Amino acid sequence: MFSTHNAWYRFPAIVRDREFLRTFYLNRTNVPRLFDRYKKDTGEADLHTYMSNPIRQRRQLRRCGFDPLELVGKRDGPGKYFEAMLYFAAER
Repeated sequence: MFSTHNAWYRFPAIVRDREFLRTFYLNRTNVPRLFDRYKKDTGEADLHTYMSNPIRQRRQLRRCGFDPLELVGKRDGPGKYFEAMLYFAAER
């Protein structure tokens, strides 16, 4: 089990989470990285954050020899694909 930052969350964030957009997409450090998977979190930790999406993450798991078992979100159905954090269960 592990969690990942969901790049697709930027779409619902346009309407309901402008702070997320400012932190990961619109700050001066990340504007040049707009289409890059790595963003710099300008919060207190000042970390580089990898933004993936559910399809890319499943592909990466398979390429590394894992079998993705389940994608878990706070909601059931298609809405979970657009949540900020996704949780994957996989086995090798």
